[in-house]
Amino acid sequence: MVEFIFHRGGSPVGEFRKSWATATKNAGVAGKLFHDLRRSAVRNMTQAGTPAAVAMRISGHKTASMFQRYNIVCVDDLSAALEKTEAYCKTAAKGKIVAVR
Repeated sequence: MVEFIFHRGGSPVGEFRKSWATATKNAGVAGKLFHDLRRSAVRNMTQAGTPAAVAMRISGHKTASMFQRYNIVCVDDLSAALEKTEAYCKTAAKGKIVAVR
C-alpha cells in the first residue's frame, strides 16, 4: 500500500500545487482547482440519479448541508424542472382535476 495519494513509484510528487498547475496546463484546463473535481463528481452523481445518501458516502460529505453546497443548480436544471412540471400538469389535466395551491 502506498501512503501518498499523488505519488510516482511510491514517492511523493513534490509540491502538490506546482504539480497540479503543470498537470492542468498540460491538459488544457489551466486554472482548474483540484476541489472542482469534487463539485463535478457530486453534480454528475445527482444528475445520474444517485441517491444523495450514496453520493454523500462517495464524496465524503458528512452533512446534507455541505453536500448541497457542492450540488450546484444551474439555469438548465431549473428549466428542465419547469418543463417536466408543465408536461405533468398537461397530462394530469386531461382526465383529472389538478389541485393548485
